[in-house]
Amino acid sequence: MSSAAEIDRRAARGPIPRGARRRAEIARAAEQVFLQHGFAETTMQMVALAAGSSKETLYRHFGSKEDLFIEVVNARNNEVRQVLDANLASEGPIPIVLRSVGIALLDCMCSPTVVALARMIVNETHRHPALGEAFYAMAPGRTLQKLTGYLAEARARGEFTGDDPERAAEIFTGSIMGKFVPLMLFTPHAFAITPAQIERHVTEAVAVFVARYGARG
Repeated sequence: MSSAAEIDRRAARGPIPRGARRRAEIARAAEQVFLQHGFAETTMQMVALAAGSSKETLYRHFGSKEDLFIEVVNARNNEVRQVLDANLASEGPIPIVLRSVGIALLDCMCSPTVVALARMIVNETHRHPALGEAFYAMAPGRTLQKLTGYLAEARARGEFTGDDPERAAEIFTGSIMGKFVPLMLFTPHAFAITPAQIERHVTEAVAVFVARYGARG
């Protein structure tokens, strides 16, 4: 199972070799199979057919169906990770940075594909704990770690007055995701959110956070 740190190191290695490109192609095909059939009903043979490959090739790249699914989730999370990292590395005012981070998080988590993958993970975690552990490490856990580091650095510069950057990061991400995660998991048939609604919600959450912690840029 890949850790968040290992994922970051892979992303920084430069040009993608042929084997890695093939691995990514298989993961893209696998995502469609998982979305169509669910985790339990998907087989490696089905993925091999969809990817125009053989089971032997799949097992050379991925040790198991669980490893393949984790790669699918990792690939889906990669774009939002890049956006978060770029924003948290910027020198912009904290409210602007947090607004960009919040919009990226909520937009990602409310996308239909991520909702479907997240529901699969929740459904399978009791049988395959590694799926839930990997998802948490790659998504919520990594985001909290990065945001905590960002707030700690801002505190050292006198731009953030909170005594506990980790707790502040938890409160911020909770205010962004708290209402919508239960809705998307338990009522996906009725759940919908527009970009304008995302922006309004995040703007208000940032305003509350700044009022509490005196964050400035």
